[in-house]
Amino acid sequence: MTAAPPAVPTASEWRIGETVPWVVAWTGEDRFGLDASPLFQGYDEARQIEQPGQGAPLLKGMHLERQRRGLVQHLCQVCGRPTPPRDRFIFPTVAGRFVPLPSGELRYASNMPPLHLRCAERAQRLCPGVRKTGGQPVPLPKAGGTIAPQFELPAGMEPLAGMAQGRRVIFSYYLVQSAGFTREVQRLLR
Repeated sequence: MTAAPPAVPTASEWRIGETVPWVVAWTGEDRFGLDASPLFQGYDEARQIEQPGQGAPLLKGMHLERQRRGLVQHLCQVCGRPTPPRDRFIFPTVAGRFVPLPSGELRYASNMPPLHLRCAERAQRLCPGVRKTGGQPVPLPKAGGTIAPQFELPAGMEPLAGMAQGRRVIFSYYLVQSAGFTREVQRLLR
């Protein structure tokens, strides 16, 4: 007999870091703009008003700025607190992709900020995507990776396409991992 999945929380039960991840966007955060990128000179980044908890959570997407801040500052995507190097995990079999380097070599990359192990275990219980795939948390290498800009419009953000008219706009970041971690992810996917 398998246990029934946890019930989806009602609006009064949404608690950031407990029943809804810190990184998700909310319906009350639907104002956007452009500013110069602090990391990538000569590019603009899409900005999004920050009002976490306002409205309803948009569970299929991430807040543009919390996603980028989480990746750069190693903030947990569930609780929003810093992840120390020994407590920094991701679900590489659930999210991520292989990107080609200029040399043609493929590397694993993900736009998902890290998680504490405890938060990853909570995600395994509460997140339908993680639960459905049976994703297991994997420690991130202490050496980190390389932050790269992502110009593709995130799913659910199609109304922002007009912002970019004729400009290269960064919507999110992703972290390109080492060759060794890429091999580990490839092994896990077999």
